[in-house]
Amino acid sequence: MSGRRVLVVHELVGGFGGAERYLELLGPALGARGVRASLAVFGARDGREANAERLRAAFGSGATVRGRTTPWTLRRLVRAERPDLIHWNLFEPFIFRGGTVAALPWGRPSVVTDHLPMMRNGRHYELTRRLANRRFAAMIVVGEAGAEAAREHWRHLPPLRVIRNGVEVSQSRRREPAADGSARLLFVGRLEAQKNPLFARRVLEALRARGVAAELRFVGDGQLAPELTGDGVELTGFVDDVTPYLLDADVLLSPATFEGLPLAPIEALATGLPVLASEIPPHRELAALSRAVQVLPAVDPDAWAERVLGMLGELGELSDAAVGARKSFSVDRMADETIAVYEEVLRS
Repeated sequence: MSGRRVLVVHELVGGFGGAERYLELLGPALGARGVRASLAVFGARDGREANAERLRAAFGSGATVRGRTTPWTLRRLVRAERPDLIHWNLFEPFIFRGGTVAALPWGRPSVVTDHLPMMRNGRHYELTRRLANRRFAAMIVVGEAGAEAAREHWRHLPPLRVIRNGVEVSQSRRREPAADGSARLLFVGRLEAQKNPLFARRVLEALRARGVAAELRFVGDGQLAPELTGDGVELTGFVDDVTPYLLDADVLLSPATFEGLPLAPIEALATGLPVLASEIPPHRELAALSRAVQVLPAVDPDAWAERVLGMLGELGELSDAAVGARKSFSVDRMADETIAVYEEVLRS
């Protein structure tokens, strides 16, 4: 792949989430391996300009475009970049108007990373996405749960490749229970209904009702932020580097209603931070890889409070198990496996 050109296409719709972090990590890793990757990021408007520039900087070349993805704008970028391959990055399966743009005959093979092939809305885009699936030379999903969801949802799929998300953290440490019995809980992610931050606050309230000196820090921003204030709650807003907050916590709460293969729990594990997560397929996948991830249905905050106390009681052992899972989620592995997909497609 050395010297080959790849154009990555992404559209910003919300905040800086897992699909964006995936690109931020993948871009430099591809460049380090001799791949000439550039990024076309659309939707750089309405407060998203900084996120667009942050992503483009990770690739070093390409363009940020204020408007939504259009065939004529993308055609100009394809002509300017002259890629050997186009890599579409979809945080949900019906972006790019259900795949209409991706389905056009661009004259180059296309690979797609579909982070959430199980999204349950956008049914009116089913037909165009089916057409786009036929145009893709390969589909990358970020976990086994995503692969199963893709097989269940789409009748005709391109060749499917599972490449787990990689993460990059600078430090890790072994956690020990606090001598005073306190609990430092952390929530990382968009403060939106999908991530279920209101349930995390209810877990905090259940712990404090038991007399536990518990605190919960929310790292992220979103529409639900005003509803999360209360005793023991800290709201940090969005931060560029979450590692210091992961290192300063005892347990990460991840009660999301649906996910791809979420980066926040993986980053937590890499720092030695145990995770209590909702019982959805991607979280069960992580739990199968490390006992530092424990899962419960996100329905009973008292049950979560009880589990948090149990995890605090064996915090040292869980922290060791968390660090032990780190090798499963390296950026190097993610980049090497992605390049292997590129090479397979370009040979065919």
